[in-house]
Amino acid sequence: MRFEIKPTEEDYLAFQLFAASQSERIQKRIRNSKWIISGFFLMFALFYYLDGENIFLTIYFIAFSLACIVFYKRYALWIYKRHYKKHGQEVYSKKFDQPAIVEFTEKALHTSDFTGEGKYYYSQLISAPETDNHFFITQTSGIGIIIPKRDLKNIDEFRDEILSHGIPIEDFKGWKW
Repeated sequence: MRFEIKPTEEDYLAFQLFAASQSERIQKRIRNSKWIISGFFLMFALFYYLDGENIFLTIYFIAFSLACIVFYKRYALWIYKRHYKKHGQEVYSKKFDQPAIVEFTEKALHTSDFTGEGKYYYSQLISAPETDNHFFITQTSGIGIIIPKRDLKNIDEFRDEILSHGIPIEDFKGWKW
């Protein structure tokens, strides 16, 4: 079965953000950074508290520490999104809005676009996470194939094709960065 797609800049960004959201390393980095930065602010607050001369700076650093605990994750997600957007523009810009073909054959998944062709054996495809707008078919090496749902005429037919080749579909509907 053959499907024609046309990935956009937003599709590549969505794939990068989805992969980052599934990375335990990145989630751990965000979590640890929040506590380290908050800890530094609390150390400054403790320093000024023990100094005893400037209570305003003590309150100031305590407030910054609490604000960091509350808002740091939102800030970190914004930073990562900005980073991946710039990265995508540098690396994938020539692929934006270029037609590509995804074809399911008996033994492998074939992809082709203006840069070349790819062949992915079904045994190497580990899953197909499904979000509200995309399918991301992932390979054991971490390579992902981005399938925007807006380009599919029949999503159920595509879903059945994936399942018929033994690729499990993971439900991530409602996923947001």
